[in-house]
Amino acid sequence: MTPSTAACPGCARLRSALRAVLVEMAWRDINAVTVAAAAGLEVGTFARHYLTVADCGFDAFDEAARECGAVCARSMPPGARDCGERFLRLTGAVLCWTVGRPGMARMLFVVPAQSGDSALLKRHSEFKQSLVALFDRPDPNSPAGRTHAEFLVGLCCQVIGRGLENGVEFTELRRSVLELAPFAVTASGR
Repeated sequence: MTPSTAACPGCARLRSALRAVLVEMAWRDINAVTVAAAAGLEVGTFARHYLTVADCGFDAFDEAARECGAVCARSMPPGARDCGERFLRLTGAVLCWTVGRPGMARMLFVVPAQSGDSALLKRHSEFKQSLVALFDRPDPNSPAGRTHAEFLVGLCCQVIGRGLENGVEFTELRRSVLELAPFAVTASGR
């Protein structure tokens, strides 16, 4: 997303409408007319902001990824080395963000897998790698280093995505995510 797109109220309105439409429709079935109508705008207005629905969708995904990633980064204390602590802080931040931003969370955790769109799946992979990078500090207690962090982040994203897709209540989603915590604890118990 370009800075001008991010700051544009019309673009923001269209991104929000696209996320709302994705609750009812599949990625491949959405068109400019549908998104514009959901935003309360004429289709010509859509064309002045975005060349394609995919461009709008990519910006909607990038916006969600940037926002969630920033929340996760702020949740990590400086110098935290314990993998289990980082995992709990990360999942706590993601879950709190998810509750406050359900449309964005769905865009981030559900839509890429449902869509099968290679560009969206690539963006999702890059988002997960940004979360893995939060674990990339020297950690002698992590059993497999980066591979371990990738496993944890991937599993967490998958559990959240399935929960959101199935309409699971927050308490159940939280319980499901926290059931992953033993995978973050290392042989040393840290």
